[in-house]
Amino acid sequence: MAPEVPRKPLRATLSGTPGDRRRNRLKPPPCAACGHDDTRVTVRTEYVLYYRCEHCAAVWNAPKPGCEQFGT
Repeated sequence: MAPEVPRKPLRATLSGTPGDRRRNRLKPPPCAACGHDDTRVTVRTEYVLYYRCEHCAAVWNAPKPGCEQFGT
């Protein structure tokens, strides 16, 4: 077999707005059990975010901002 010929690099651009895309993200709320601010999103679903406190390991959920809840 012949060796592979090096390919030219692709010229790609990101669509959307330039700059940091995370600046408008929601800041995680402080832990309801211990009050520490070191919380992380562990699971994301279509309508709910599940948070976990890194200090006391408490877990809770909150609806995603902008999502309407169904039902009564």
